[in-house]
Amino acid sequence: MLVIASSAFVRAGDASATTRGAVIHLCVLGTRSCLATTASGRARLVVVDDRGGVIRDDVVVELDGGAVEGDGRVERRARRPPYWSAARTRDGAALVGTSGNYVLECAYDVEAGARGESDWFQIIGDALGPHTGYVRDVVATRDGRRAWSCACNFAPRWNASGDGGTYEPTSERETLELFTGDILSLALSERECEGVFVFCGVADGTIRAFDGTRSPPIDMGVVGGTSSTFRGRVAAMCVVDDELLVSGCHDGRVVVHDARVPSAPKIAQGEPLPGKVHDVCALEDGRILVAGEFGLVAYENARGRDGRLVVVDDAFGGVRSGARALALDESRVFVGTASGDVFALDAA
Repeated sequence: MLVIASSAFVRAGDASATTRGAVIHLCVLGTRSCLATTASGRARLVVVDDRGGVIRDDVVVELDGGAVEGDGRVERRARRPPYWSAARTRDGAALVGTSGNYVLECAYDVEAGARGESDWFQIIGDALGPHTGYVRDVVATRDGRRAWSCACNFAPRWNASGDGGTYEPTSERETLELFTGDILSLALSERECEGVFVFCGVADGTIRAFDGTRSPPIDMGVVGGTSSTFRGRVAAMCVVDDELLVSGCHDGRVVVHDARVPSAPKIAQGEPLPGKVHDVCALEDGRILVAGEFGLVAYENARGRDGRLVVVDDAFGGVRSGARALALDESRVFVGTASGDVFALDAA
């Protein structure tokens, strides 16, 4: 049983909210470390020591600075903050989605960052794009061989090169395309012998499913059927055990569908929460953690009871307002807030 206590609160760093900006996204880079991107355009390294205390949170990632090669205008645009999304692809490598309409592949060394070395985070390979707008989300398969990113109503696919190195573009036929609204969030379900399914959370309040194993990918339609339309903007999703798809919307609703049969009716739904849902994740013991304007709420599990999600903690870790982003490592939850703080909620 994973137990999170309010005494496990650890505030990351001392910089003021005016210099931080609201946390947009958190991405775990390794055990006890994550990358925090903010609306101010800053991206920061957060490292937690063995006792649960944050020992570094002042290492700023400068993707938009330094020398550029080739077409300087394009290169500078590609690096433009804020950074809306990030996904770890393998040890020491991550993809970062920018406001410059590109995805950047980066190599990192957390230990070097914790020592304060300025070059601990570096861009490698070519900028992936351009997209048609801000890169709102990026996801990668567990083996790091494939990745998808989204901007506006398109989600292109990227493949790792033959030697497992940097990513390369695929043909336009591999791009997921919607005609009903912008894609705000992505999630993957990887099932042995069945392939990879890509879920797109859409601004029109729907979720669209694609079979990403096929070439070109097969559009499997609206998750849950037409009964799942007319919801708030689907800003957050996570997949539990590659079987259940949990989504959170701007209308405060959290809904669970069968990721294996996207056309099936919803499995469970929670009572509307008092504010927008910004992020969702599944804890190790099966609980579902939801971040939003209301703070943090934990549900008992994704399957619910009689079609209802059951709240077991309406202020998880003592967080009662302004939670914007979540990330999990092996033993703790990182929480990014609207005030620009990052908290580490340690497992007891």
